[in-house]
Amino acid sequence: MQTYLAIALFIVPVWVMLQRDFPKGLCAALVLFTLMPSTLALQAGAFELTYQRILLIVVTWSWIRWLAAHREPIPIPFLRLVLAWWVANLLSLGFAIDRGLSVKWLLSFSTEIVLFYLIISTTLTNGERLKDAFRALCLSGAIIAVLGVMEYYTQFNPALDWMGIVEPKDPTDVIVTFRHRILFGYSMAMSFPLLLAWACQAQSKARLALMTGIVMLAIAACYFSGSRGPWFASAIAGAVMYVFANQQVRKFLRVFAYLALVMVVVRPGVRATIVDLTESTFDPDSYRGRSYYYRKELWPVAVSLAQTSPVRALFGHGGLSTEAMDLSDRFEYGGSTFHTGFSSWDNNYACDLVEFGYGGLGIEVFFYAAVLWSLYRSVRDAPAEYLNIAAAFLAAAVVYVVALTNVYMFSPQLKCLFLTVATLGARLPILASQTEPCPVASEETDESDEPIIEANLA
Repeated sequence: MQTYLAIALFIVPVWVMLQRDFPKGLCAALVLFTLMPSTLALQAGAFELTYQRILLIVVTWSWIRWLAAHREPIPIPFLRLVLAWWVANLLSLGFAIDRGLSVKWLLSFSTEIVLFYLIISTTLTNGERLKDAFRALCLSGAIIAVLGVMEYYTQFNPALDWMGIVEPKDPTDVIVTFRHRILFGYSMAMSFPLLLAWACQAQSKARLALMTGIVMLAIAACYFSGSRGPWFASAIAGAVMYVFANQQVRKFLRVFAYLALVMVVVRPGVRATIVDLTESTFDPDSYRGRSYYYRKELWPVAVSLAQTSPVRALFGHGGLSTEAMDLSDRFEYGGSTFHTGFSSWDNNYACDLVEFGYGGLGIEVFFYAAVLWSLYRSVRDAPAEYLNIAAAFLAAAVVYVVALTNVYMFSPQLKCLFLTVATLGARLPILASQTEPCPVASEETDESDEPIIEANLA
């Protein structure tokens, strides 16, 4: 009953907003897509109705009705690549070693992400909607940062203590609404550049001080995740912002760097933690060292599995097939996917090579490259007023792409965050032109560098 009440509490208000004004309601839903725990779920036979899936059903019903009244062609960035990626998943299903798991992947993971992308890319088509969506992502990141710092110091977690969610974790772990601390850390690494760009839009000193404090909380929360990957990714995000954003952002980043150095000097515990994590990474006898060396083993194992036959090389073994494969004998430092499931594949790219072959992995990598190139072009061409936002979108996307090298992305919150960032970044020129609809950059362009992909989903 506690689960039903929690779901209803965060579904009904959004449903009401969707009925009144679908685009604004969708922006409100974005806060919950990227914030709420996926472990808040109901069982429906073999499928798990996570909060994100229930919310997607509600949003889809309202979207269909809204879209019927908007029959003009709507340009969708990266449309062909997204559909090609889904088709690759479908073809992999035909050669799956576990048909049940692969059907589950196609319906419950692949299709829902494509649907989410189509909804946001056909709705966020003008400047006001893009601004509302950007603020929604910032609000979600700010809430997670505050909750993360609160959990670190008090061990209080509203998702676990109030919603009845059971999530195994060490007493010192900080997870907020995520299933693992590394995913929480990456959420903060993606959110802090967005929050920094938002802070630079403050119109008063009081608001600037408040937003600067929230940015600092996000950086602190990333540190509190206690995971090396998010620390490294947040440094990359900071570097991207320093290179591409304006002087105000660079000034903030220098101040944050000075404060970090002060903390290392005056807080021996912080310095000891960083040194310990760094040294243990390269010690094969330590837990963290085994984790590091295990990640290095994943690619050779993935390549060997893909080379078992031409079919496996092209189409892979099927979605979620790694959960049914006991590969412990192939690793020196551990790794039985039969016993630990998806968490044993701490490299999403290597896992996708096994599950979808070189065909599916190639499309995936090309999609990420197209997104990063499009966001880079947005930064390059952005007017000064929107430069920081463009740089923040690029930084957040870079963090996500880097994260896939050392974690399996089983977080719907981060997937929704990345796809929204990709859409907003590709359509950033709308903020300057204020036209609707506005042609957007896509993965295919003609010689004049104008987008040629267009889809009428009405």
